[in-house]
Amino acid sequence: MINLAFDVDGIILNFTEGLADFASKKYNLKPKFTNSPTQYSFLKRFDSDIIKNIGFSKIKDEFEENFGFENLQLMPEINIELIQQIFNHPNINSFFVTSINPKLHNQRLKNLQKYFQNIKSEQLFCISPELSKKDTLQQINAHFFIEDNLHNLYDCHAELNHQSVWIDHQENKVNDLRVVYDLNKLDEFNVKTTNHVNEAFEFVLHEALNLLKREHNAKIKI
Repeated sequence: MINLAFDVDGIILNFTEGLADFASKKYNLKPKFTNSPTQYSFLKRFDSDIIKNIGFSKIKDEFEENFGFENLQLMPEINIELIQQIFNHPNINSFFVTSINPKLHNQRLKNLQKYFQNIKSEQLFCISPELSKKDTLQQINAHFFIEDNLHNLYDCHAELNHQSVWIDHQENKVNDLRVVYDLNKLDEFNVKTTNHVNEAFEFVLHEALNLLKREHNAKIKI
């Protein structure tokens, strides 16, 4: 079996647009820009003074209380048939490793099941944002890991023997993380970089099938 691990926000579900839409309607906020599913900074998306007065933590708490994590849309460009092919493959285990409060597990699970009905509770791991995903990736023995957060990739690479795929969203062109982390080390860390969600999934499916084929051929030789 091949084990695949996926981040969720900015890869499968469109968290930032969902949260921004909630904030816009509840507080009548006018965003500076829209259709930016990976721009996590509300200070950049909205007028910073308004957000400071309301309090970002208050907005996010109200979003959670109103079951916001249960009603997010898919990323706009995602190829559902491709994802289904991966999730339903008999020799591939798919896991979701997401940085949200564990108390939101049921909301996130119901949200994913709206689009992918066969996902089970034990496939979803909700990790507190202040904690590392490293232990969970070790626990599930991930062969491949798709992530859009550079911090998570750098945090996990040293302990894990897996192929990572970093989705370099457009907003990452000016993301502070690009300054903090040396992008030249991504090859050293066995990280493939792409700008497209579907390309990331196509890559891990292709590599997973190749790995399965090699394992099958090795068993025949034995």
